[in-house]
Amino acid sequence: MSKKIDPDGKFHDPEGYNIVRGFSIIGPIIFLIMGFILFTFISEKNQILALIIFAILLVMYGLIFSMFRSGHETEVSRSKFQHGQDQVKRAQEISDGIKEIEKGIDEMEKSAINTGKIIVSGKNAAVVIGPGIITYINDKEIKDPQLKEALTVISGHIENTRSREAAKYLNEFIEVIKQTNPNKTIIKSLWNSVIDAAPTVKHLTDSVATIVKLFV
Repeated sequence: MSKKIDPDGKFHDPEGYNIVRGFSIIGPIIFLIMGFILFTFISEKNQILALIIFAILLVMYGLIFSMFRSGHETEVSRSKFQHGQDQVKRAQEISDGIKEIEKGIDEMEKSAINTGKIIVSGKNAAVVIGPGIITYINDKEIKDPQLKEALTVISGHIENTRSREAAKYLNEFIEVIKQTNPNKTIIKSLWNSVIDAAPTVKHLTDSVATIVKLFV
């Protein structure tokens, strides 16, 4: 019972953490009070019986505490494992997305410019969309057609710039906006990272306007 409670339990199993922490703090105090009462106010001839009762209660407390603690530790371990698996899966998805964009960049380097679909959006913003980018965006299953078109244009532009850093941030951006009720602060931060890595994206005024609606 002297083993320190894992502080991560507050996040992975908050209810169990509070129960175990309560047991570890309140339990000893209660037993000190009970021991004081039993051995102070009970007659000398009954103190052996009191000691037996006290020992039985102490054992019961230890068993109950161990049961709750074991259950809590099991839940924390399970939650940590699941969290780790989710992180690995997310990292793999991001990595796969980056590889897809890099593949598109390689295709762009090997193909003639007229093999793609040319889209002009904004001043000095001729964008060549190759088949790799179209497949990449289609695989992301973006439901909003206007948002899908904007992301296609921006992805194509980033492919043209050959900025792998911008491609990385754009992929993370797309993964976040696909979530249910995504955090607007995170969306804005990732979008700013895309712009910092590929400043010419700002010239895609129509597409950028569509993106900005996601976090304003």
